Amino acid sequence: HYKANGKWTGSAQQMTAACGGWYKYTIPDTAGGRVRMAFTNGSAWDNNSGKDYMVSGDSAAVAGGQSVPDVTPNCTITNK
Repeated sequence: HYKANGKWTGSAQQMTAACGGWYKYTIPDTAGGRVRMAFTNGSAWDNNSGKDYMVSGDSAAVAGGQSVPDVTPNCTITNK
């Protein structure tokens, strides 16, 4: 679930498995602004202890209660 350009998504957005236990979702258009987000597995929320996660940049990772801007998890890409 995220808020970008002043608007919250209407419902939780489905993330897809990326690699190494990481999941990903591409936000369509942030207009260069900060994005506020929280995560759910359908029964429990990870909302940074009620503060939500605030990120900006071309990519961001959230792990262990920390948001890290402008980072992509180190995944090995293989061509098949």
